[in-house]
Amino acid sequence: MDTRIKSEVDTLRNASATLAEKIAAAARLWDLQEEIKTALEGFKTDIRALPEVTTSDPGSTVTLEGKDLTRCKVTLPTPSLVLTTDPKVSDALTTLGPKDFNEVFTVTLRVTNPKQLDSLPAQVRTWLGKITKMVVHPPRVSVKSLPGVQDVNNPHG
Repeated sequence: MDTRIKSEVDTLRNASATLAEKIAAAARLWDLQEEIKTALEGFKTDIRALPEVTTSDPGSTVTLEGKDLTRCKVTLPTPSLVLTTDPKVSDALTTLGPKDFNEVFTVTLRVTNPKQLDSLPAQVRTWLGKITKMVVHPPRVSVKSLPGVQDVNNPHG
């Protein structure tokens, strides 16, 4: 592991490091992650443009050998048909008929307004309770270095 990365990771894992030190280490790792992500996106663009990739068939996989026992695999997806508008399910069902509708479409149900559930009849809420569950997502965290701002408590770092 790169020594800069290892040092920051060690700080994050250090139980005696202060929260401020951990935030600073996380911010530096976040910045590195963004640099790495940008570099990899450029690399992937270059790989996708290679003749051995552009001339391969959809659904195939191209393997490119690197140095030191490394390799890059490129999987070419098959084209897919996507909706360009958001049609009403009832319109599609009427137009196609039930048999063709079920052969052409997969309908995914998603709860879009959970607050409305309270106003529904009890039997409907009971049924919905059997087919849904509440998922609590962890809070999102981001960190960043503030360019041009120097920590007055740590003028060197």
